[in-house]
Amino acid sequence: MTIEEFQGATRCKIDGSWNLHSLLPSGMDFFILLSSFAGVIGSHGQSNYAAGNTYQDALAHYRISQGEKALSLDLGMISRVGYMAEREGLEDLRGLNSISEVQENELHAMLEYACDPKLPVIPDVACQVVTGIDTPAVLKSRGAEEPYWMLRPLFSPLYHMTNKQISPSQEYSNGVESCRDLIEAAETLEEVSEVILNGLQTKLSRTLAVEREQIDTTKPMHTYGVDSLSAVELRTWFRNVVGVNITVFDILNNQSLVELATTVAPRSHFLAKELQDIQERQS
Repeated sequence: MTIEEFQGATRCKIDGSWNLHSLLPSGMDFFILLSSFAGVIGSHGQSNYAAGNTYQDALAHYRISQGEKALSLDLGMISRVGYMAEREGLEDLRGLNSISEVQENELHAMLEYACDPKLPVIPDVACQVVTGIDTPAVLKSRGAEEPYWMLRPLFSPLYHMTNKQISPSQEYSNGVESCRDLIEAAETLEEVSEVILNGLQTKLSRTLAVEREQIDTTKPMHTYGVDSLSAVELRTWFRNVVGVNITVFDILNNQSLVELATTVAPRSHFLAKELQDIQERQS
């Protein structure tokens, strides 16, 4: 695009938003910027539009830092009204089924809430609200493919969310208890190794957002792209779920998953007393 085309789309959002910020008095009851999630996920052929929206997001954060009220709503596709509804043929984009529509009444509800003068200045982390993005679990439930941008690290937390209303703490707690119980009930180290291997396979599939069956237990973890950040998370999992303290190096070296599970099994603090006694005598 030409510079004129770029500025034609950005000027209204950048200049218009800054003028409102500069000319309106301080202490406003509310200051709402209608941005778009295009600034978060990107938009092919519309970098100008995306840039204007990221400016509005940044302005909301800036106002909060100055003690002023602000909220940037990164809107997804608005159904039945607006740009998409008024132009023929664009509804075909919805056939991709990878973006959730925002209903008109939902937009009204968000604005009604945000316009409440009784609301305090919200924390900086909460002044940018993204709408119209479904979790991978929801997309899978309706047979939709994950969009390319969902594979970026920014969106990795979405893979830990399901369409079941289970809090992360509940899911984590249940996983800890079940794995620990199985280790305590195991009668041989081979059974303990199998429990750890199964748990590790499940943990990796969630962390890396791949199907459990795709985790080949004869390969080391680094072949699946496990980096130091993921290794720290896995180290915490080993400590809390398996009852073993291991290093990041242990996780990222060339041991296969099977070898790693076999190596850590005798060191688990959750072993049955009989197995602990055997280990002590052997050592």
